[in-house]
Amino acid sequence: MNFGAGIDSTKPAAPYSYQWIYNGKVVESGSSRLPAGSRSDYVSSKTMARPSDGTHTVTYRITAPNARTESTTFVMC
Repeated sequence: MNFGAGIDSTKPAAPYSYQWIYNGKVVESGSSRLPAGSRSDYVSSKTMARPSDGTHTVTYRITAPNARTESTTFVMC
């Protein structure tokens, strides 16, 4: 299972740092750059194991240059 997020910037090819957080635990972090000449991109997490039954939260956090966070909650049954 993996998750995706759309990101936008005011500058083409802007660098940024990020984290994927699953149920409050950072499961992936790193830094990247938007494609050359582009102000947006769609990014995805590394593949994660199938969640157990219950409610889960996935968060994509941009940590730099300006912090932004988006989360979603879902239920597996």
